Amino acid sequence: MRFVHRLLPGSVTRLLPGLLVAVAVAVPVAGCGGPDRLGADEYRRQAAPPVEDAADAIVKLGLAISRAPAPELAATRLELLRERLENASESLAGLAPPEEIADTHRDLVRALSELAGETERFDEELKVELDEYEQLTTFPQELAGTLSARQITDALRKLESEGYDLLG
Repeated sequence: MRFVHRLLPGSVTRLLPGLLVAVAVAVPVAGCGGPDRLGADEYRRQAAPPVEDAADAIVKLGLAISRAPAPELAATRLELLRERLENASESLAGLAPPEEIADTHRDLVRALSELAGETERFDEELKVELDEYEQLTTFPQELAGTLSARQITDALRKLESEGYDLLG
């Protein structure tokens, strides 16, 4: 930086680090019009594991929550479900899907995140009912009946109809 300082006036050298960062960020974005989109096969390869993990969590942990003999155990399983849904949403959010499915991909990411948030409602119910705990026997049906769960199903069906079956 000393070399640059000798060549440029003081006011410019104070701005230079910020300018360099701005250029470093802008050039790759301007050069390609946005993030590099994945090809169909690579998208399937990268998107399938988080989708499969979320589906597995919904089925297995949903059932385990409904059968939990104690509220503490139900709460622990509910937290695991929330974490897995959030992880799936975050993993998918980091992908740049092919253009033809970008909107559906975005809907799927949003719905997974919202479903993770929906689990907090059940968590609140557990806290309210600690003294008179009853198993959440209808949990899988209630979770499946949420708007976000239906949106996940819709997005996965739409992706499948476009040739992107993520649940193999």
